[in-house]
Amino acid sequence: MRVTILNAAFAVLVAGAASLATAQDCWEPNRCECGWYAGVEYLLLKPDTHRQGFDGFFYEGAPGAALAEGSYSNELQGGLRFEAGHVDCCGRGARGRYFAYDNTLDYTGEWDGGVPVALLGPVTVDIDVVDLELTKSVRRGDWELQGAAGARYGKLQITDPSGMFAGLAAAVFGGATGVDYEGVGPTVALELGRRLGDSGTKLVGRGRMGLLFGDAVVDSAFLAGGRARFDDEFTQVWEFQLGVETKRALAGHRVDLGAYWETQYWDSESGVLDDFRLHGVALKAGLSY
Repeated sequence: MRVTILNAAFAVLVAGAASLATAQDCWEPNRCECGWYAGVEYLLLKPDTHRQGFDGFFYEGAPGAALAEGSYSNELQGGLRFEAGHVDCCGRGARGRYFAYDNTLDYTGEWDGGVPVALLGPVTVDIDVVDLELTKSVRRGDWELQGAAGARYGKLQITDPSGMFAGLAAAVFGGATGVDYEGVGPTVALELGRRLGDSGTKLVGRGRMGLLFGDAVVDSAFLAGGRARFDDEFTQVWEFQLGVETKRALAGHRVDLGAYWETQYWDSESGVLDDFRLHGVALKAGLSY
């Protein structure tokens, strides 16, 4: 069911972006908003995985282990997204985006290999994503539609930086454990907006999907040699945003403000990323001129 929904969403994104790419008409000239723009989003996101536990990233088949489970802290953690670009008065443009999320979470769990051992310690989540895209926008009445396509670089690291959890001897965990994924590939995005009268405020919904091809490295004391490598790992990265935006004139320029709910989903072919997810809220401030 999940795969069907994601495939349908991907088809909508591609179809929308393709139709906009062939559109020749300009925006309504009396409502043209062309020029340079830049903005920053501050995000509060909670990390989550499909398998809440030590086995998801750090446990790889320890002999005789009867139980390996646990969970991460449920606190929202901060991240940043920067965006800058240019759009002409016919809605054609280009932009660059950078997303950074680097936080340390508390982990609480248990490993039972005959004698229960508490697993307590920090887990670091480090994400860097860069997008370079061409955009096309059209406007009809109070409706706005924008499509984008380009290239993406993405990196996701989930590690135990201390090299061992409290309760496990240093001889067992002799080095950092976790997963390190890095890849590049295409990305497509679609945005739909609805203006609320002449107030300068609109409702917006955004969807984005990136297809990354790269290498994943898993470090674990339970693996032969301590390391496993997954070459040519295929990963889908989904992002969705729903929210409200408003524009205000300031000294001949335009200030852009926004508030959104956001979710991200990393789905790797081998499952090594454990269906990693982020969800939370985002606040945006930008300037157009």
